[in-house]
Amino acid sequence: MFDGSINRSYYAIFYSIRSILALIGLDSKKHSGVLSIFDRYFVKMGIFEKKFSRMAHTAFDVRQDCDYEDFFVPSEDDAKTQYSKAEIFVAEIEQKRQKIINKQIILPEV
Repeated sequence: MFDGSINRSYYAIFYSIRSILALIGLDSKKHSGVLSIFDRYFVKMGIFEKKFSRMAHTAFDVRQDCDYEDFFVPSEDDAKTQYSKAEIFVAEIEQKRQKIINKQIILPEV
């Protein structure tokens, strides 16, 4: 069941990113595209620290391993780590999204 937890942790990050991308009217059909847009418009512009990009990309990679690698067996520690990172990531997204809505953070030009 740890692979299911890791999957849900990744999707919490993924959909939180999509929620902030909606504020600039961008989205992608591909997961890699969503991560790339987030990096380009929010990390590179300094709205989010680089560590949030690393968290999102790592969560994607671990979820890929869990879902598609035949012999990858995640541990309880793997699941706990991904869950903790997802909590931190989603909280940061919520905080920044509120600041954007309140015009305390200026969005990048698209």
